[in-house]
Amino acid sequence: MNGPVPVTAPGDGDCQPAERRALLALCLLSWLLLHWVLPAWNPGVGTGLLADADCYHRMYRARLLLDGEGWFSDRLPRYNAPFGHTSYWTRPLDVLLLAGRALLQPLLPPDRHDAGSPSPLPPPAATCDAPFAQRQEADRREVGSTSWPPSTAAPTAGFVRRQGADRALFWAGALLSPFLHLLIIPAFWWAARPLLGERGRWWALLVLSWQFAIIPYLVLGRADQHGLIILALVLAVGFTLRQWRGDPDGPGAGTGLGLVGAAAFWISIECQVFLYLCFASLAAGWWFGEVEARAGPRRAGLWMAGGTALAVMAERLPADWFRPEFDRVSVVHVAVGLLMAAFFTALGRLGDRGVPAGVWRGGVLGGAAAACCLAMRAVFPLFFDGPYAGLEPHIRRFMDTFVDLLPLDLGTLDGFRTFLSMAGHSLVVIPLLAGFLWRPRAGVDRRKWLFVLVWATVVTWGTIRVNKLGYLAGLFLAIGAGPLFPWLAMTPAASPSGAGAGSLGNRLWAAGRGVGWGTLLVLGPFLAGLLLPSPPAASGPMRNVAVQFADLCRDLEDETVVGSAPAVIMTWMNFGTDLVFHTRHDAVGTPIHRNQEGLTDTFTVYGGPDEAAARAVLRRRGVRFLVANPDYPGMVLPGWAPFPETSLQRRLERGEVPGWLQPVPLVWAASGPFRLFRVLD
Repeated sequence: MNGPVPVTAPGDGDCQPAERRALLALCLLSWLLLHWVLPAWNPGVGTGLLADADCYHRMYRARLLLDGEGWFSDRLPRYNAPFGHTSYWTRPLDVLLLAGRALLQPLLPPDRHDAGSPSPLPPPAATCDAPFAQRQEADRREVGSTSWPPSTAAPTAGFVRRQGADRALFWAGALLSPFLHLLIIPAFWWAARPLLGERGRWWALLVLSWQFAIIPYLVLGRADQHGLIILALVLAVGFTLRQWRGDPDGPGAGTGLGLVGAAAFWISIECQVFLYLCFASLAAGWWFGEVEARAGPRRAGLWMAGGTALAVMAERLPADWFRPEFDRVSVVHVAVGLLMAAFFTALGRLGDRGVPAGVWRGGVLGGAAAACCLAMRAVFPLFFDGPYAGLEPHIRRFMDTFVDLLPLDLGTLDGFRTFLSMAGHSLVVIPLLAGFLWRPRAGVDRRKWLFVLVWATVVTWGTIRVNKLGYLAGLFLAIGAGPLFPWLAMTPAASPSGAGAGSLGNRLWAAGRGVGWGTLLVLGPFLAGLLLPSPPAASGPMRNVAVQFADLCRDLEDETVVGSAPAVIMTWMNFGTDLVFHTRHDAVGTPIHRNQEGLTDTFTVYGGPDEAAARAVLRRRGVRFLVANPDYPGMVLPGWAPFPETSLQRRLERGEVPGWLQPVPLVWAASGPFRLFRVLD
């Protein structure tokens, strides 16, 4: 079924037993070392902290299912308080989290439940359907008036209890990504089989283990979808490589790619980047006469359309099956699969009519691709605006300031150091792989490897433009590194001293070559980053800002500090999901693009020049407490003008507390940078 193992480079092939054991040990040690060390850089899992805001959001969404929210509901009632908003996340990760919870619950001590039972799910607020523009207009009319009649009922009651009340769910989320990493390893071994022999795959796997654009997505405490995305990417690449002519697994590879593509769309629309790359590679393979368009690729499009349609039906009620959305799986992505099937059907028919490989097929390919783009533009005009289609311009600008969406500034020391950690292997792998492919070699399919070289180059450039694409670069650079160690270190070469093949000098020379090339390929970029000058260390003890905010949350859960009733709390948007996860209180701003209302009002309160407008927002939302951190660097947004001097944030930085804010003494967070204020009428 799988056919013979390819030998892609001189020195590649089956390993000797001792060599196999050594490489396995190196891979396992790398896995253990990185999963031990990296969480230490971001402490807190042992005290109930997760990796970032997305993780808290995913845990909250899974918790909603446990607390009675329906499967088809996308409400997030404690965000954008008191109005709530909707989620664009889909259910696959929720299912994994709840399955992990079910497995872990019998193994953990009984939960320490809070007194009383969680309050029931609140009904949607009456004002939830009012257009945001109308609410803003109401604010403008209210500014200057002496009273503010409340337009909503009391703030939404919190119903997600503290982490201690569901230890099994927390640890299911904390352990999810390392578990997915264990699945990615055999998937990568399988995916690289059409290109690499056993020795090459071991070295590719070792290089993959040291890709710092990938590993942070797979560490302890990361309870989000990125592990699933990387697993889908690896499988999609494996099925794509198997669709070249002559591959023994080719007949089923199209079906596999289609099913993986459908699952990827269901997991996250972020997956569409690598799916389009895979289909573009198959189209280019047809151009060169290496891929049969009406076999695997056509089947992949049909299976992807069918699987995506099932995902849409699993996510939505029938009334919403045909509602287009661009930030989560919808009929839009069913159409993508159908268009892919039609595209490759047309290419196959033209190929049957004798259109030769080369220039003629290139012209046909360009015309067919243009026709597909025009069709998508005609049916879904916002498709090419991406997942942020329909966002207000200022919210789109805000989303573009997220760290993982920023370009890498290679002109600065910090930017270059980040590049070395995320895609530094490109400086070694791309030129060496180009040299490896420069001339024909027995057993080496140069055209297939040329696609790997192009993939690695394109996604490295993409990582420089948008650093979140680093996990794509990490995968392709690891595959590209596979044949290089056997080629450079395992082929016979005489020592510089001219000693005989069996001499001690020659054996030492061979060992030195192996250690040198192995270190360069696996650890070279990492070591280069360590050699660069480090920024000066900050004076005084450093504490992770998430740990500091968790201390504040302990105060917010203390009835002697804020009272017993759940409250709507205004905090900077980076901390909104943390607040909801750790406390019984509700948040206004969250770093989620669908929460346009909460984000806009958060900007108005902290960064707006008009105090009256800020107070109108607080009254309309029934905000009882406001959190401030005058020194938080996350409020300096790249590419944005600084907040005006009359804004609340600037006033607090100068130590000016408005009369309508009353400082609240803190206990746990008393020595930290966060400040809590009671909002006065």
